[in-house]
Amino acid sequence: MANDPDAPQYMTTIECLAMWLFADPKKPKPACKKRGCKRKQWKRPSRHAPGQDSLYCDKHTCVYEDKSSGGARCTNSAVSGGYCAGHTYCSVPNCNQRRTDPDVPFCRDFHQCIEAGCENVRRYSQTTNSYGPYCIDHACQEDSCRAAKRKNSDGCDTHTCKGQGCHIAVKGNSSDPNDADNFCAVHRRCKSSGCGDRVHDDPVNRAGVRCFRHYCASGATNCGEERLADAGATVCALHKCKMPGCLKSKNHIGGGGGGTYCKDHECAIDGCDEKRHGLRKHCAAHVCRAVFVDHVACDRPGDIDNNGRCPKHVECPESGCRKYRMIVNGNILAKCEDHLKDRCHQPGCGNVALAGSDACREHVCGLYGCRYPKQMPGDYCTSHKCTEPLCPNPRDAGLGDLGASLPAPLLLGLMNQLSAGGLNASLAVANAPASTLCSRHRCRARDCGQKPASDAALYCPRHECLEDECRNEVAKDSRFCQEHDEGAFGGAGYWGGGGGRSMYSGRWPINRKMVRW
Repeated sequence: MANDPDAPQYMTTIECLAMWLFADPKKPKPACKKRGCKRKQWKRPSRHAPGQDSLYCDKHTCVYEDKSSGGARCTNSAVSGGYCAGHTYCSVPNCNQRRTDPDVPFCRDFHQCIEAGCENVRRYSQTTNSYGPYCIDHACQEDSCRAAKRKNSDGCDTHTCKGQGCHIAVKGNSSDPNDADNFCAVHRRCKSSGCGDRVHDDPVNRAGVRCFRHYCASGATNCGEERLADAGATVCALHKCKMPGCLKSKNHIGGGGGGTYCKDHECAIDGCDEKRHGLRKHCAAHVCRAVFVDHVACDRPGDIDNNGRCPKHVECPESGCRKYRMIVNGNILAKCEDHLKDRCHQPGCGNVALAGSDACREHVCGLYGCRYPKQMPGDYCTSHKCTEPLCPNPRDAGLGDLGASLPAPLLLGLMNQLSAGGLNASLAVANAPASTLCSRHRCRARDCGQKPASDAALYCPRHECLEDECRNEVAKDSRFCQEHDEGAFGGAGYWGGGGGRSMYSGRWPINRKMVRW
């Protein structure tokens, strides 16, 4: 059994001890990744040392040590002088210049700030499309300037306020030391000759080079011209109205020179900057032609469709007539008033008008004796037409209203017929109130001209029965009709008594309408 080959084999104690004594305690280090190099890869002195192990040997690993991270060594492959490409060449894109100092990521000649001890990249100027000599922290704030900042200022000597002790950056103008651009808003002085006042700080004073007494108040963009010396002037000569003697600003200035004249002397037509004609509101090209031909004072613009005349001064087409065509309700008629006296005034109608009327037989009011024109498209004039919208019927007028339109003989005959029925009948009809509604739209009650309570009602709220769904006329001295006033409670009185429906009897049904006076 001891020699059975299938039995498990165990090492003796001596064999285990020998293996432990003579075995290599360290694992073999991998080889350098540099082609052809068989040296072992560089490892950190201890596992607690900063940085990481390299894939290259000590000779082929970059010798740069980052002081900001405790001296951690760069693990990239060295390419020249013991440094990798990242620590050999300038880090600015497309720059192949070598670094002077591996700790500075930029080349000294082109991209590192020239200020002593500064390691920042130089500022790139969009204006010049190039790098300046200084970084953002040390360069003048003017984009096109290549000079360094002055101490305690954001600008160089040229672009710092010339005021004593002032360090505010300004636009600057080296060609003229006294120019306003060389001073800040506090120290800026008016550029007008002999004036030492401060520049006026106002949104209208856009150029910012003149004081309150000398700046041009026209509102034009960047106008730095001096205001005219004339009393009352507020603008410069460039932006003054061209009308002699006028000191007002031109109209429609916008961002440039604008128009030619001020608002009071410029043509009132939009887009026209010509001078007005005399005292008129329009220029000679746009004024009504009647101003020249008929010497009238017209401020309306001429219409090319009316031969250059305004609607009020269109000439009558009749031969030898110099009068103007008549206007009715805003419509220009075909001829003047003299040639339209005996014609219907309805637009589009040339029929002969009735005697004493402005309308022909077709367009005169349908009420007999009335000579006023119809209120189109109805058949009656405004005084005799029902006032209900869209209703063409005549008003249900009383005799007093008819007397204003009926001829005297007809009115006298009507009164004689009424007198045959007695004095009371004549007075009742004569005193009947006039209504502005037709018989269809007014209350059916006698002598009432009010409007019914609703579209379905026949009587106004005063004369309609208060019973729900009832449309009958109320009985005399009652608020209910004959049927509902005597049927249920046996009394005809309205104010109580005898079982009537008085609101004060305590027996008012809850299903009754509210009283509508």
